[in-house]
Amino acid sequence: MKSETSDQLLNDFVNRMIHSAGQNLESVILFGSAARPASKEHAADLNLLVTLKSSAPGDLKAIAPVVAWWTSDEKQPAPQVFTAGELAKSADVFAIEFSDMQSSHKILFGPDVVSGLKIPMNLHRVQVEHELRTTILKLRQLYLHNSRNAKSLAASLAKSMSSVKTLLRHSLITMEESVPATDAELFNHAAKLFSVSPGAFGKVLNLKNAATPPVDLDSIFGDYLSALETVTHALDEFLPKREWQRSAHK
Repeated sequence: MKSETSDQLLNDFVNRMIHSAGQNLESVILFGSAARPASKEHAADLNLLVTLKSSAPGDLKAIAPVVAWWTSDEKQPAPQVFTAGELAKSADVFAIEFSDMQSSHKILFGPDVVSGLKIPMNLHRVQVEHELRTTILKLRQLYLHNSRNAKSLAASLAKSMSSVKTLLRHSLITMEESVPATDAELFNHAAKLFSVSPGAFGKVLNLKNAATPPVDLDSIFGDYLSALETVTHALDEFLPKREWQRSAHK
């Protein structure tokens, strides 16, 4: 997708939303990699946040045809739909997602309802650990089901890397470290900080473009799982949860 085509497509989405939602539409915001100035938009999904003044069933039905066109005809991710008040109250449970949104977003229509969100970093830390532990459990289940099917295992491991990169970035944020821009730098920084091999992550990333599963796939899986377990343990040791409870529970 060319950049000018992306711009036209986004303008088309906004115009359709204005026509369908009318005065109920508050804002439309592009977020994620496509919102970064240096983004190669042909390789990036167009992730959108839509805020409405009301999200009653009738209001959602009014914009449903726009969403159907966006997802079915244009093959884009479904927009995230919130009310503004709901957005502000959700920052504690979507701390990772809204933190990413704040770092990379572009206003397409209406006010900037993202930059001013108050993200509680104590709950961000809890969400990072929760997501890491959930990922570890899923990887174990994945291996139990696919250990004898190398092709399926390799594909599933490669698919997991997108979320793992996000969790590595947010683990660094939790540890009060800077976050590198490239995958290689991210893996190297995480490897140094957590005392794991950068290859534990890099080899899994490379599975996406591998024509056939490598012969050492079991070893790659083991190193990958072990590295994530080490990161999770280090995070828990650095910031024990008993020190990060909600004030009402102290």
